[in-house]
Amino acid sequence: MDKLWDFLRKFIGTPSPENNEGEDAPRRISLFRIIIEPFGLVIDHFKTYVGIALCWALLMVVVSFSTRHPYLCLYSDYREGHFCSENVAGYIATQVLLLGVACCFMVRWAQAVMQKQSLSLSLIVRPQMTDLKMWGSVIFFLLFNMVSVLSAWMLYQREPNPDYQIELLYFTFVGAGLLFPLLAMRFYSVLGFVATGEKIPSFPQVWKRSRGNNLRILFSLGLIFLISVFSLGVFNGEVRLIKDKNSFLIGFIVEYLYSLLILLLSAFFINHCLLQKRYLFEREKDGQ
Repeated sequence: MDKLWDFLRKFIGTPSPENNEGEDAPRRISLFRIIIEPFGLVIDHFKTYVGIALCWALLMVVVSFSTRHPYLCLYSDYREGHFCSENVAGYIATQVLLLGVACCFMVRWAQAVMQKQSLSLSLIVRPQMTDLKMWGSVIFFLLFNMVSVLSAWMLYQREPNPDYQIELLYFTFVGAGLLFPLLAMRFYSVLGFVATGEKIPSFPQVWKRSRGNNLRILFSLGLIFLISVFSLGVFNGEVRLIKDKNSFLIGFIVEYLYSLLILLLSAFFINHCLLQKRYLFEREKDGQ
C-alpha cells in the first residue's frame, strides 16, 4: 500500500502531512490514508484475517445456535422447522454476546497487524483481560451514539407546543443529542489504544489533537458505513433466494458466512480506530 500512497502524493501534488509541535497541538490526518487504508490493511494481511476470523466466526455460530437466535430465524420459513426463540430479551443478550466475540477478534487483529505479533494458536484462543476492556469500551461508545436515536425518537413522538419559546427550547436541548455521533468519532482512537493494550491518553488530549480532522474522519466512517449497509443488504438478498432454508446444514453455512462478514466489517472499523491512533499519537518518519 505504501507504493500507492507515494503515487497518489506525486500525482495530486499532496505534501506529506507534518505534525505540529506541542503536546496538545492538532495532528493532521491524511485524507487518502484514513479513507482507503482501513480496507488496505485487510488486503495486505488477508491471511491473518482468515486465520483469526475462521476461529472466532465458529464461536459466533455456537453462541447463535445455543441461544436459539441464529440469523435464519429472521425468516418465517426457517422458524417453522427449527426451535427459534421469540424472547426479545434473549435476542438482545445474544447480540451483546456476539459483540463480545467480535471485540475478541478485533483485539487479536490489532495485536497481529499493528503490534506485529506472530499469528499462533495461543494468540488466537488465549483469553485476555484486554478482551473485557474492549467489550466494555465498545458498549460505552454504542450507548453514547444511541443518544442520537433517542433524540430522534423524542422529536418524532413529541406533540407541538403552542408556545414557540418552549417548543424552541425543547427542540434545542433534545436536538443536541443528534450531534453525539459527531462528538464520538473524535475519540475512536481510544479504541485503538484499548485493542493494543496501551495506556489511554486523556480525553481532553484526544479532543485537542483531533481538532481540524472532522471531515476526514467523517468521510472514512461514512464509507465504512455505506459498505457495511451495502454488503449486509446483498447478503440478505442472497439468503432470500434460498428456497429451502429448513435445513441445519443450510442454517450453519449461512450463519458461518454471516459471522465472517460481520468480522470483516469489524476489521474495517477497528482499522479506522487504529489509524486515528497512529496519526494522532505516533510520530513516524516521512509522515507515514
